[in-house]
Amino acid sequence: IVGDRANSSFNESSNNNDEPLSDYFSSESLFLHLTNFTKMKTLQLSSLGLWGAISSKLGRLTDLETLNLTSNFFTGVLPNRLTSLQSLRVLSLDNNRLNGTIPQRINSLQNLSVLTLANNEMNGAIPSSISDLIHLQDLDLSSNLFSSHLPPSFFSLPSLISLNVARNYLTGELPQNLTFSESLIRIDVSYNLLTGRLPAEISAIHF
Repeated sequence: IVGDRANSSFNESSNNNDEPLSDYFSSESLFLHLTNFTKMKTLQLSSLGLWGAISSKLGRLTDLETLNLTSNFFTGVLPNRLTSLQSLRVLSLDNNRLNGTIPQRINSLQNLSVLTLANNEMNGAIPSSISDLIHLQDLDLSSNLFSSHLPPSFFSLPSLISLNVARNYLTGELPQNLTFSESLIRIDVSYNLLTGRLPAEISAIHF
């Protein structure tokens, strides 16, 4: 289900629908009802004005392959129980108001190919355990509050095509001896606090 109540904080074409649903709405109740569909493989609820926390009850949908809750008003942290969804291939939570850190156990999602958390308020260090996701193709953590260093191992993820960590507070230097994946065609590390020179190997990337 895709609506027109986009989160106007990240949508230039704002309109009168750019606000959450009423106070009578309960996301917890909605998610509880959705867990009755135990064989569900795809759940997309985008631009609907949904608000509240992302319920840990979604961890009951063990067959889920795609979870897309983009452009809503969800707040709070990512439930650790989401990392138990072993069949998950796509996790897209862009354009919300999520905070907290990425669970260290994110590497248990071994089938994940898309992880997009852009335009939230997430913070802390980006866990190096993401480097264990050997099928990951698209990683977008842009426009958050992530700090600390960017794990060098991200650049050598064997299936990674696009890496976007722009508009955060990442610090330090990119190592000069980085190993880049042959599949990588897009890197965006702009608008951070990085220092030093670009690695010489950057010329091997086909932009």
